[in-house]
Amino acid sequence: MSEPKTFWENKILRWEKSRYSDWQRYYPPAWPIRRRLEASIQAIHHGLPRGSRVLELGCGSGYLAEALWGYCGHYQGVDIAEGAIAVARQRVPACEFEFFAGDAVNFISQPCDLTVFLGLTDWLTPLELRALFRRVTSKHILFSYTDVALWSPYRLYRAVMDKPTNRDSYRGRNYSATQIQDLLDENGFASHHVLQPTLFNPGALVWATAITHD
Repeated sequence: MSEPKTFWENKILRWEKSRYSDWQRYYPPAWPIRRRLEASIQAIHHGLPRGSRVLELGCGSGYLAEALWGYCGHYQGVDIAEGAIAVARQRVPACEFEFFAGDAVNFISQPCDLTVFLGLTDWLTPLELRALFRRVTSKHILFSYTDVALWSPYRLYRAVMDKPTNRDSYRGRNYSATQIQDLLDENGFASHHVLQPTLFNPGALVWATAITHD
């Protein structure tokens, strides 16, 4: 069974380079991830006033944080990979931006206006994902998930690249819009899709707002 910390220490920086490097703008597999980052930045600027407080779970080496530098009043980024956190601290050396190496699912944050998790959902079991939604205390959430239709070519990629070696193997997971909506309803959030999943890009991006939040 793959252990999450070791898995991400070995993968995240290499994966980010293969998606976010300047020359990767010409590489089609990188386009959906780059588009998700751009859409996330736009959604934050549209949905939050300048000076707001943001918590990012699974922040990697700080690409979103760098884009929010000068816009957020306070930012906390959490990632299980210590190597990625070290790079993030170098990338965004602002005193109002803090980065922590640790378990994003169980991280106890300071009060914030927005909780962000891009890509994290895919690597959580249904029980872990439910627990994460219950822990969110911010008024807003911005998160992604992968919704793969039965006929989608991406399902073959997941079957080959993320094929489990046993029942409990650590691997990427798919969630349906119904599953995600049930979690949002259960925790009192209204939502809309910033990015809808498509046949060739199954990644969805959702903005949610607490209905009863003061």
